[in-house]
Amino acid sequence: MAQPIDFYFDYSSPYGYIAALKIDDLAARYGRSVIWKPILLGAVFKVTGGKP
Repeated sequence: MAQPIDFYFDYSSPYGYIAALKIDDLAARYGRSVIWKPILLGAVFKVTGGKP
């Protein structure tokens, strides 16, 4: 079996929502599974110095 996809997403992100609607179908198309990994994107930005 192919390596699973690690899917990092933030519940409050509209882009994460759109990706979440499609990730399972995309993974199935290529014979892969999805490991759902919720994150707090604001915390990631704070730690990395990134800007939203």
